[in-house]
Amino acid sequence: MVSSILKFFRTIRYVKAKQIYYLLKYRLLRSKPKYLDNTPDPKHLVINNFIRSSREIDSVHFNKESLTFNLLNKKKKFFKDQIDWNFDQFGKLWSYQLSYFDFLHSESLSLENKLFLIDSYCDHINSISSGNEPYPISLRSSNWIIFLSRNKILRTKYSRVLFSQLKWLKTHLEFHLMANHLLENLTALIIGGIYFQDKGMLRTPSKLLLEQLDEQILEDGAFFELSPQYHFDIMSKMLILLSIFKDNRNFELEKLKVKVEEKIVKMLGWLQAICFQGNTIPYFNDSRRFDSDIIQESIMLADQLGLQSYKTDLSDSKIRILETESGITAMFKLSAFTPSYQPGHSHSDLLHFILCYKGSIILDDTGISTYDASDTRMRERSTVSHNTVTIDGKNQAEIWKSFRVGRRPDIKFYKDSRNHVVAEHNGYKNLGVLHKRSLNSSENQLVIEDTLSGNQKGTSHYHFHPEVQPVLRDNMVEANGLIIEITGYEEISIVEYDYAHDFNSIVKSTKLEVSFYNNLKTTICPKEFYI
Repeated sequence: MVSSILKFFRTIRYVKAKQIYYLLKYRLLRSKPKYLDNTPDPKHLVINNFIRSSREIDSVHFNKESLTFNLLNKKKKFFKDQIDWNFDQFGKLWSYQLSYFDFLHSESLSLENKLFLIDSYCDHINSISSGNEPYPISLRSSNWIIFLSRNKILRTKYSRVLFSQLKWLKTHLEFHLMANHLLENLTALIIGGIYFQDKGMLRTPSKLLLEQLDEQILEDGAFFELSPQYHFDIMSKMLILLSIFKDNRNFELEKLKVKVEEKIVKMLGWLQAICFQGNTIPYFNDSRRFDSDIIQESIMLADQLGLQSYKTDLSDSKIRILETESGITAMFKLSAFTPSYQPGHSHSDLLHFILCYKGSIILDDTGISTYDASDTRMRERSTVSHNTVTIDGKNQAEIWKSFRVGRRPDIKFYKDSRNHVVAEHNGYKNLGVLHKRSLNSSENQLVIEDTLSGNQKGTSHYHFHPEVQPVLRDNMVEANGLIIEITGYEEISIVEYDYAHDFNSIVKSTKLEVSFYNNLKTTICPKEFYI
């Protein structure tokens, strides 16, 4: 009991007072959207450019009397007249995605069936629970408005639901969560304000979005939660917003338009910078694996909108890329929990790295398969599931529940150059240990050196991508043309682990576990250069 209370206070000490105020307010004064009888007639938006998010869009399949939703690799069949929009047996995220209506952008779904789904949702609107929370309202409203505008559809029933929900959303912004939730809230209100020509719906959200873009998009272009997936989804929404600004002139939003342009250029540059060989995405933190082709689509859309991007230096996001002339690329993660007041999508993975060789990932992030509070969720956020060092199997940080973090480590840089990075974290200070890691790249090899303060035993973890089949011989591992040589080890073994290919999709892969005292050296080079 006492330990739980202390953990709670170690967590809440990082939270903003504003977050606590709105959390209490929304829990004490619970309310749902009230549906207004009189709503203004919307004006179709001109949307000449569109880009989808990272979420799947071909997720609904109709049969003669039924339909099947396939979301997050879980399928649910309903009879057409019995769709349960509150279905939650696959977890809250599945229920949320059911209400996003991303499938409105699917080319395989007929217009008739898309309208059938909107009609069904409207007919059940008063009985819907999680789908009427601020975040799904934000994503759904944007999707509906874009779909209805592109197809030039006006129906009083749709306008009534949209306008009523957006009016409610304006007084229920997710200030208790902040981060990507708040950005989606504000973007939806701005799109809705233009659609309904409602200045009151535009005024405050446009000012807040100006502030939040400066706070949430770092100087090097990274979305501050440091998840490539959420980064892309926010960037794609900004691209749509900019397209709407350009095609539906509103001089009161000119300042915001300039800010959105500035942030898109930086965000696109960051995404280009972190992609291995330009098209392989590293999946740090909570990041769903998605088709890298849509990055190229976003570059083309930005070009059509008159924007030119450039690779950024990744300085603020504290990601470092080290390369050898022989084709080895390592991406080194040196960022602590960010943002400090909302680290829910962060993992306990300081000094973790991903390794790529000639365009193929060799050592990977293990990924995520669930957001539900479970042993799986804890494991996927844990230190042991990343390519770094654990002490006694413990985490660097005090992660708990699905999105909570209490005690958390600090990081210190000793060297930060193009070919050599040295950093240390104090995540094990409660055990009296500091972990220092050095990554040094030369012409043909990458050298990783781990140092533990004191006479301590640690375990270094190296998670291989499922397509890699490592072969262990004494202190050497051969994997896809690379030799990984370990010196200073006590024990070394290859074991199985669960690789999250996607939500609710796990495959078996292999990892190297190396126990050592105080110092460990790992040398990685192509087989042809190994001496």
